[in-house]
Amino acid sequence: MAHELARRDATAAAVVDRASPGRVVGEITLGQLLHARRADLREEEHRERSLPLVLIPPALTRQGRSARERETAGIPERPAR
Repeated sequence: MAHELARRDATAAAVVDRASPGRVVGEITLGQLLHARRADLREEEHRERSLPLVLIPPALTRQGRSARERETAGIPERPAR
C-alpha cells in the first residue's frame, strides 16, 4: 500500500468494503502505514537481538573432561582433524 501511495504521490487512500466496493468504510494515511512499519521493525530488532555469550571453562565441558581423563590415564591426545 505504501508503494502505491508513493507511486501516486498521495498521502491517503480510501478503504472500501469488499462486498460493496462503492462504499467507503475508512481511510488509511501514510502516517498510519509508517507507524505500523516502525512497530514491525521494533519487533524484528527485538527478535534478532544478540544474546550474551556465556563461556564455559573447558574443564567443565565433555571435551575438557575427556582430555583431562586421557591425560591422567597417560593416553596421548587425539590428532587434529
